[in-house]
Amino acid sequence: MFKHALAAAAAVLLLAALVPQASAVINVTANRPGCHGGGFEVWDGDTFAGCASYDSGPGPGPSDGGGGGFYGGGGGGSRDTSQNTGDHSTQRDAAKKGPCDQTGESTVAGDPVVFSTGNEVSAETDFVSVGNMGLSLTRTYDYFWNGIGIFGRRWLSNYDYKLLFTTNDPTSSCYTRPGNTVCDPTGKPIWALRPDGRMIKFNYASSPSPGWYEDKPSPIAKILKSGSTYVLYSEDHTVEIYDAAGFPSSIQSRQGIGWTFQYDASHYLTRVTHSSGRHVDFTWTNGLLTKVTDPAGNAYQYSYKTLSVTASNTIMAAPSTATGQSTLSTGSVAARQMMLPVFDPGQDDPPPTPPTPINSMVAVLTGAIQPGAVPTHLTYHYEDSRFQTALTGKTINGVRLSWISYDINGRAIETKLAGGVERYQFAYVLDSTGYVKTTTVTNPLGKATTYTFDANGNQISVEGRASTHCPSTIKSRVYDTNGYLSASNDFLGHATTYDFDAKGQLLQTVENAGATDASQQRVTKYVWDADNRKTKETVVGDHEISYVYGTGDRLASVTITNLSSKVSASQGQSRTTTYTYTTWPSGLVASLVVDGPLAGTGDAITYSYSQAGDLLSVKNGLGQTTTYEGYNNLGLPQFVTGPNGNKTGYLYDARGRVVQVQTYRNGTTQYTTYDYDGFGNLTKVTQPDGQYRGYQYDAAGRLLSEYEPEAGGTFAQTVYNYNAMSLPTSITTQRVYAEPQRGTTP
Repeated sequence: MFKHALAAAAAVLLLAALVPQASAVINVTANRPGCHGGGFEVWDGDTFAGCASYDSGPGPGPSDGGGGGFYGGGGGGSRDTSQNTGDHSTQRDAAKKGPCDQTGESTVAGDPVVFSTGNEVSAETDFVSVGNMGLSLTRTYDYFWNGIGIFGRRWLSNYDYKLLFTTNDPTSSCYTRPGNTVCDPTGKPIWALRPDGRMIKFNYASSPSPGWYEDKPSPIAKILKSGSTYVLYSEDHTVEIYDAAGFPSSIQSRQGIGWTFQYDASHYLTRVTHSSGRHVDFTWTNGLLTKVTDPAGNAYQYSYKTLSVTASNTIMAAPSTATGQSTLSTGSVAARQMMLPVFDPGQDDPPPTPPTPINSMVAVLTGAIQPGAVPTHLTYHYEDSRFQTALTGKTINGVRLSWISYDINGRAIETKLAGGVERYQFAYVLDSTGYVKTTTVTNPLGKATTYTFDANGNQISVEGRASTHCPSTIKSRVYDTNGYLSASNDFLGHATTYDFDAKGQLLQTVENAGATDASQQRVTKYVWDADNRKTKETVVGDHEISYVYGTGDRLASVTITNLSSKVSASQGQSRTTTYTYTTWPSGLVASLVVDGPLAGTGDAITYSYSQAGDLLSVKNGLGQTTTYEGYNNLGLPQFVTGPNGNKTGYLYDARGRVVQVQTYRNGTTQYTTYDYDGFGNLTKVTQPDGQYRGYQYDAAGRLLSEYEPEAGGTFAQTVYNYNAMSLPTSITTQRVYAEPQRGTTP
């Protein structure tokens, strides 16, 4: 993990209140361009596993009749074995979905590329605001997604919710987009588009009440019609209301916190408003989204190129006859299942003659400008003449960062960063129907790993091929008839079994299941209530955790009981922590008291919040209080005052990055400043006495050196060298006589 510390550059200033509802978080960091959205890199042995958010959540559940999400498998999608494997429909931010499956194993590598399909996926976070369902903007390029979002073709955003009525064909007049007709889905399926690219299928049924029920063995999620609107009730009690045309009107969490959507007369999205009153505005020009204004009033600008309908729809080339390669054409059923749920002539309306295309239907995003003292200009390249919407790389402020290459079937076969570093290669073997059967991933150091998948896109084995420094290894998995993981074996031969019910709720795991001595096994049992909430988790013979929920589905208490005889004095004893809330009329939390696990109120911590959901104060059991004030509309505080009266001030740039920290000592104000370049990298930190530290990066975003001036006019410099996988190979500390470069150098 040393590499991650280098990529983060020098200074991270973090203050946070770890509470369920909201927090004040102040960061000074450098985003490494190789990990889009400011995430960190995940490593799996010799294989680079891609990029993840710092707060990445569980992967998606079953695809439920629709294509998997960004990182999901083919028809089956990923499964989450730690919780319910359902639709996880409250995944608000595409960037927060980790690129790992239910066992924590990577499903992507490189830019990244999805092993089970060869799909290229690339996320870009433009802005983030703090709070429960805070208003953020993440754009995700998903080559195999064939729908139309607010950013046109191939790009989804965390605001791309919609219901698709009677058909999933984006060229149909029934497809949910501005200018189309309203179609009646009664008796036919509805697909719910998720921001992570999944389309969850809901089938119409007349009982238990007329409506649409998720396409799984024992559905929980459902869509009911109320007047001219449609209401989607998710597995975790999120309520999504859609208008007659399938556009979202509001989305609320189980606590009633959420967003409302506003449109112009033509159904173009114009504003999304949070329960706090903060909002994001959308500006359209000739049917294209050209500007998004964040809650603090900062503008992000976007540009496009337009293509013909045929070019914008092309994902795969004509069939190849290369020996040993199973290939697909755009019109084949197998190819379509990678892009959309398969067309079902028994239930779906046949696609009508395509209407006159609107610009967003044939447009592909080519550029973005992110604000700042030095604006960041992003250019997206589409240089493959065979696939005119296939992303082939990205340039930042005129410096090329990445390259992506595709095979004749439109699957990514190579990704690399500037200088040829972090070069990943992908080789596919397809089955007779055109699905990926195996993918061999070769990392930048030449280590090859082969992943094998079943017909549903579920990973069934991983074989690490022998290399100079690593022996060959293999592990495997087995799935039940519903597609849920039932057993797995790791590289050491240790077996784990999983038991799911028909709803997709995990009931039990047995680790080291192959042990003949039951005492060598670790058995974990889960209990769920009728509202699909986990109420108990028991590690047999060790401990038990019980959860109680209160008003608004909020957690009311957590009790941990010791079941182990290893410490007999505490066996059977329980410790309980309670959570007590008050709320504002909007549903946002006004106060939260966390008390426990000690008896009495001596360890109680009280959190207070404004009506906008901003953290105002944290008071411990001794009455010592830290206060936060002067929030901007990104949810970032201007001042933080500690229990001793010590006050610290913060100034931010348009991207929410700290540019100045003010401290007050001995009656004077002292300033520490932070400078960033157009790549988002931290380039200089200047202390109150004028002493500073500079940072230099290469075009791949790797920290090359950091330095400080010395009294004699020289500079103390630390230089970092890396191998092709961007792992540090040497660190040199030296004295130089000329000031080194700062910022990102081509």
